[in-house]
Amino acid sequence: AMPAGFTAAVLRRIDAAESVVARLTAEIARIDAELGAGLFARDPARATALAKARAEAASALAQAEEDWLTASAAYEDAMA
Repeated sequence: AMPAGFTAAVLRRIDAAESVVARLTAEIARIDAELGAGLFARDPARATALAKARAEAASALAQAEEDWLTASAAYEDAMA
């Protein structure tokens, strides 16, 4: 078994990753809603900026999901 400090640190990583995933998922949904409301026709510059922000958020989300998977696997290994 792993030391208690290790599992506590891993659990903190899991919690942190879950928080980031939730925040980025909400941010992407907000951007999608704004982009889907005809923004490209009304304000192409803002739509372009939002599309770039969405791509950055999607990339960060993928990283946060990977962090969560890595931490979860480490926790499962520690508990085995």
